[in-house]
Amino acid sequence: MAPKVVSVNDVIRAMSKGDITVTKPSDLPALKNVSTASNGELERELLHHGIHAGKSERKYQELVLGMVKDDMFWVRNYSLHPNAHRVRGWIRRHDRFRATMREMVKMIARIPDTASNQRAQLAYNLGAKFNAFLTELDDHGSFEDAELFKYFIDNIEGCWEDFEELEAQHADHSMTDQIVHRLEKLIAAQGNVSQAELVELQYNFYLFYRGSLAHLALEEKTILQKWLNLTPQEYRHFLHLSITWVDFTCFKTMADEARSVITIEMLVNATKSSVAKTESHEHFLKRLTHLSLHNKKLTKISNLDHCINLKVLYLYDNRIKCIENLSFATQLTQLHLQDNRLSCICNLDTLVNLEKLLLGGNQISRLEGLVHCTKLQELHLSNQNFTHREYFALDDEASLATLAGSLKVLNLSNCNVRRIAPLSTLYHLEQLDASRNAIVEIEDVFTLVGGLKRLRELDLTNNHVNSSPKYRENTIIFSNSSLKILDRKNVDAKQRSLMQSHLAFKHK
Repeated sequence: MAPKVVSVNDVIRAMSKGDITVTKPSDLPALKNVSTASNGELERELLHHGIHAGKSERKYQELVLGMVKDDMFWVRNYSLHPNAHRVRGWIRRHDRFRATMREMVKMIARIPDTASNQRAQLAYNLGAKFNAFLTELDDHGSFEDAELFKYFIDNIEGCWEDFEELEAQHADHSMTDQIVHRLEKLIAAQGNVSQAELVELQYNFYLFYRGSLAHLALEEKTILQKWLNLTPQEYRHFLHLSITWVDFTCFKTMADEARSVITIEMLVNATKSSVAKTESHEHFLKRLTHLSLHNKKLTKISNLDHCINLKVLYLYDNRIKCIENLSFATQLTQLHLQDNRLSCICNLDTLVNLEKLLLGGNQISRLEGLVHCTKLQELHLSNQNFTHREYFALDDEASLATLAGSLKVLNLSNCNVRRIAPLSTLYHLEQLDASRNAIVEIEDVFTLVGGLKRLRELDLTNNHVNSSPKYRENTIIFSNSSLKILDRKNVDAKQRSLMQSHLAFKHK
């Protein structure tokens, strides 16, 4: 059977819709003799890169060939390639490395602001996480050097120089040794070290973080196109020589997906209710209002349309990548999807009665897709681990406009949020947790607390803005009388009134 391929027209359509990231035509590598190549030669070259020419026009064939010959095209769009399964496990491990490093960056940023008696424990936790990370990183590097890189060097002509720098970087442990030494020193001193030593530790870790990100990016740029475009014969030879975790990861993933389909029996057992003796499964499922399908290794939401009266659905602790197949659930009031693998908020248009949505612990980078959720009162989005965007985005004005009419509770803790001023339009908001983020602008805080007249609780702990001069005092001054708790501490109404009066007197 011929391998599946993506057509030129598929690529052009995806590009026009913005579903793929492409290099500007002016930045594409020059293609030798492409204009003089015959149609057959051009089609064979495209096929070598996993793209079928089909009935597309020649100008589009030449454009797409230039795109796919660029190394960065497949780094950004490897999932489009028909051989994506070859690299999926390897890419996922890289993404896990990036997420772990981001967590450690946040931990190390807290050390200087932590009391000295607590620094040792924080350093100990960071050291344990860092050492475990280094072990996994070393194992990954050993696999690449001994098997993955070696295969390309030995079997694919002209690859030696591409991998020489990567192998040299694997062998360099100077920066990690310095970080381990400084962490051990901090622990031994019970956290009592100079500010200069803490800054040095942060700087060393920053260099390690930037260097590691650059190394992973260079690996992907160097190898992805080569790996994806091995011929079937070359890939079989690769599997024969190198039985690695990468392929077993892919095979195991496919097997898990096959076992993780939602069945009728699973639905019947996902509730505290019982089937009556003479009742059919179909009738039983129609009367269910609550379903608990958590921790089932599910990869997809499917086969739930039997439960037309569903009101509460628990799908947390699974491996779900997309919110889908819920158009039937018009009566749903609660949807629990925390700790999955979701990358966006979508396909909620028919959930017009939704009141509580829990999406924490995913890979979501933008608040969006909530235009039709006019009754939503609680939205929980804490602990998002995403890699394709620098900061969590709050730029979907349509969703924010909808939420303004109903939302009372919003949790954005540990989402790498930088700007919170857009939330000042959520007039019904009563509780906001934006702790452990990257908020820096004190003006955003003033806009928020001044504009939200129903806000009772606000948590901004562990943000850069906390270090602003008189941060707490000024935040209380600019707040409305509704604010009762700021950063987990009560706000004294008399004290606020006194401070506001004092400020008014000063500016008379």
